[in-house]
Amino acid sequence: QAVAERLTGAPEPGDIEFGLLRDNPFRYARPFETSTARPPPDLPEPESVDFRTFQAPTREEGMRQVAQENA
Repeated sequence: QAVAERLTGAPEPGDIEFGLLRDNPFRYARPFETSTARPPPDLPEPESVDFRTFQAPTREEGMRQVAQENA
């Protein structure tokens, strides 16, 4: 059973060291072989900006926004 699984090439947790597969150290572990993360959620479309009239916030305003977001 275990040998059959080894032949399928699915890495087990102990196989991966420094991003390399222990049984084949010349082949990099692919992210999908090691990652258990779900794919990121679909992001909403960003609101459109007219760059001809866009006014960037001043530094103080930006600092205030960041402080507010981090509060």
